[in-house]
Amino acid sequence: QRLQPVLDTAQQSMKRINSTLGSFDQGYGSSSSFKRDLTRLMSQVDDAVRSIRVLTDYMQQHPESLIRGKTRGSN
Repeated sequence: QRLQPVLDTAQQSMKRINSTLGSFDQGYGSSSSFKRDLTRLMSQVDDAVRSIRVLTDYMQQHPESLIRGKTRGSN
C-alpha cells in the first residue's frame, strides 16, 4: 500500500519529464544524440514504472503469491 503513492509520483514525474523533452529541441536540436539517448532512457523508465505497477497490483490481489508463488492460470 505504501508503494502505490511512490509509483503515482514516479508516473507524474515521467509525464513532466516527457513534456520537457520538447524544450531540448531548442537547445540541442531535434536530432541530437543527447535527446535520442534521453528519450530512450525515459521510455525505459516509463516501462519499468508500468511493470512495477502491474506487479504491485498483482501482489495486492494475491499476497499469498509471495509464499506460494504464481499459480497456474493466474495473470
